[in-house]
Amino acid sequence: MRNYWIGKLARSRKRLMYFLLLSGGILGAIGSYLYYGSQLSGWRLWLSVLFSTIKLYFFAPTIGLTEKYSVFYEIAKWLSPLGSLLGIVNAFGVLWHQLSYIRKSLFAKRYLVFGEGESAYRLLRNLIRENNGVGAMIAGSDCPYDKSFLIGKGIRRLSSDLSRDPSALLREEMGGRGDCAVIFFGEDIENFKNMRLFHDRVLPLPGRCHMVLRSRSHLLQAMMERSIDSMKRAEISFFNMEDAVAGQLMEALCRREELFRKEAAPSDAADFETLCGAIGSLHVLILGFGRLGEAVLLAALNSLVCNPMENNHFTIADREVEKRLSELTAEYPFLGKTAELHALTADILGKDFLSLIEEEDRRRRIDIVVFSLGELSDNLILMERLKELFRGRIAALRIGDPESFSAFFENFSGYYGALIPFGIESRVLNTQCVLEDQRREAAMDFNARYHALSSEIVSKEGAKESRRELWEELSLLKKDSCMSQMLHKEMKERVLLHFLPGEEKEKLLLQKLKDWERKLQSLSPSKRTEEIERDPLMCFMAALEHKRWCNFYYLKGFRYSKKKDEEARTHDCLIPDWGEFLRSDKRDTIVYDLLASLSIRE
Repeated sequence: MRNYWIGKLARSRKRLMYFLLLSGGILGAIGSYLYYGSQLSGWRLWLSVLFSTIKLYFFAPTIGLTEKYSVFYEIAKWLSPLGSLLGIVNAFGVLWHQLSYIRKSLFAKRYLVFGEGESAYRLLRNLIRENNGVGAMIAGSDCPYDKSFLIGKGIRRLSSDLSRDPSALLREEMGGRGDCAVIFFGEDIENFKNMRLFHDRVLPLPGRCHMVLRSRSHLLQAMMERSIDSMKRAEISFFNMEDAVAGQLMEALCRREELFRKEAAPSDAADFETLCGAIGSLHVLILGFGRLGEAVLLAALNSLVCNPMENNHFTIADREVEKRLSELTAEYPFLGKTAELHALTADILGKDFLSLIEEEDRRRRIDIVVFSLGELSDNLILMERLKELFRGRIAALRIGDPESFSAFFENFSGYYGALIPFGIESRVLNTQCVLEDQRREAAMDFNARYHALSSEIVSKEGAKESRRELWEELSLLKKDSCMSQMLHKEMKERVLLHFLPGEEKEKLLLQKLKDWERKLQSLSPSKRTEEIERDPLMCFMAALEHKRWCNFYYLKGFRYSKKKDEEARTHDCLIPDWGEFLRSDKRDTIVYDLLASLSIRE
């Protein structure tokens, strides 16, 4: 309790200071007027009142204890000096933080964030804490954070319009060198404009500067990526917060053993069709279709592909969901080829919603429920109403702060089969996700393993280039493809573990991958294709990757053509039907599909 009041007093010290100064001045003026009013008049009276009141702030009252002494002046004798003392403490505190900032900035890495919202502040605060650095927030006049508050956190607040300012202040903030990280955390167009201006007017030639643009639209990001190839003085990358959250959710989902029902595991002698029938497909219910809901759907179209012969099913519930789904289909014209989509337009918190979901579950059993509404309270209310219906199912809950949800966790234990919290900002707004881009680094490692296996099995040559050189050789499309391939490896691993018999599945998985690798290395190209078709599990994994690959290219707007042309968005392997693909002249490329499964483990 004591710490609570101390903390509250510390947060309100500026308002308390203003109250003490103002009330002390008013009461001091009244008391002085009552004392001098009977003795003086005119300008002498007002000058005496002013002089007597001002001296209160300097701990030197002029009126002593007499019969004309006023109680107002006595109160002011205490309030005014206290206000002055608090002001001095505040001033020294700000000065101390300013000096500490200057001293620390001589050696620490600098972080500049263009943005003024809560997410921008939290990101900058996390970067400073994790790297013992200093930061600056470039914000407008309506920034909700006070300068003295920010400087106490190691953050300077600057106001700069790059289109008009000479940018000298920003150059000074960077210390005259480029060893810094700059994050543009506003809207897409504003971010791109500021990034171009910063690159042309502020960025110095020496040193290294990493610039990160927050993006919300995949289409705008693709357009911006094509426009930044000429910028050589900085490393430029993109960060989509919703995509990062959705990616972490997909990774958590694919690691759950409950993803596939245990009774569906086939026998060792099962053929390809039996494997497809045993694994089935997933039915995902997404409740709330804002930006995060869209990101979850798009991530699931890649990461949750588990059956090469059957699309996953998605039921999306929200108000005006059909309009939003129509807008999404306009951006991704072949969206309908990647999954079975069902829009459920309804008031999610309304009285009729439960019966609608019960009917949907009877029509096709729902395996995963994603609660992605904006407010935690709405998600909790909905979870409480649906917990009996979805007993034993996987539930994913959007939360901002894990401590806020922990108090309610016991309400759902014993109902949902698995409860996965996601959307925790501290897991996304950090150095690894924003600056180091964990997914990009993981994709580079995956691409290097894939290339090494391809060199050993297909071309019979050892890999000679470094992982970074291999990555830089890829086009933007190929980099995205490799990223999507890497994000699916958890699902491939979960499918293989589901099909393998016995208890020591991890050991069997490694052994299986090694056996496949040795077998393919010893065969000619034609024999490799025949061997993959002959082995049901090898064929299933190759077909699974081909299905995922087709989904990726459909989402990129590609269509089938005998001529492969990246500019025209056509590809000669875009044949989603596995039987038809094996009858085509591209059947010998299935070894490349299987290499994606061989690359899931080092």
